[in-house]
Amino acid sequence: MVVAASDAVQKAKAVPVPASGAPQRSLIDVKIPYEILKYVPQESAEHYRLVPIGFSDGVLEVGMIDPENMQAVDALNFIARKTGAPFKIFQISETDLARVLAMYKGLGNDVDQALTDLETVKATGPKDKLSDQEDDMEYLLDLGTVSEREANSGALQEDAPAIKIVSTILRYAIDGRASDIHIEPTPAGVRVRYRVDGDLHTSVVLPANTHRAIVARIKVLSSIRLDEKRRPQDGRFSAKFDDRQIDFRVSTFPSYSGEKIVMRILDREQGFIAVDNLGLSERDLRALFNAFRTGPRAQKHPLPRRPNRVLH
Repeated sequence: MVVAASDAVQKAKAVPVPASGAPQRSLIDVKIPYEILKYVPQESAEHYRLVPIGFSDGVLEVGMIDPENMQAVDALNFIARKTGAPFKIFQISETDLARVLAMYKGLGNDVDQALTDLETVKATGPKDKLSDQEDDMEYLLDLGTVSEREANSGALQEDAPAIKIVSTILRYAIDGRASDIHIEPTPAGVRVRYRVDGDLHTSVVLPANTHRAIVARIKVLSSIRLDEKRRPQDGRFSAKFDDRQIDFRVSTFPSYSGEKIVMRILDREQGFIAVDNLGLSERDLRALFNAFRTGPRAQKHPLPRRPNRVLH
């Protein structure tokens, strides 16, 4: 599940200060966002056994196995000079270090690899298709078209970089049990946000020059007009992820910085949610069912009596 930086700081539990002088912190059930992880390169994190764990009040919070390791502290001083952000050291366990290191292999890492491949494709592509931005867009659209194999199988292919970026965004949304994906162009880049348990969290910010390729790929998948950019449009598509059939409802609408995209994720395997699983108390459940049975709509739309108490 994708968690915002502020949530990560709140969920991390501080405990009494050990002999080293650095406070301890437990990172159980804490997801470190990619925008925090990128403060410390993965190679440095593995070598010096330190990881960024939060950012609070302009201070980068860093977890270390050995806070007295002067080589690691010197590396942090170098990072602080480079980023302009001061740091505070916390002592973490070996298990928490391994858990955070595994997070480096998440969405941001996969997207970075796809971006590298995309730059390579653009640099080595046909010169006559790289003459200006519009021609470059046409080249990316060729990469983003739905192939016959893809259309027949229902599975998303990941052969081209532009396609892989979109596929990675979708896959991590599904793995994180997100209900919605928001792709929003901003002056700083393309912001990708996931809605998880009702809360919207920024997961990664992509370079601004990837926006048109991402929008084009999603429009092709959703059978939405590529040339219409000034009006909202709606579409849909289905895809298989790990033998699971996932439906996507897609909406595009114009904004000052470009077209925004919102995708609603519908997992067929999740099915209907029973009323008992909504987290309501017994009192609220009784009030809900009484409202359905006695309310003004009850005569025209009676509540179906079902043994599994599922509302349709």
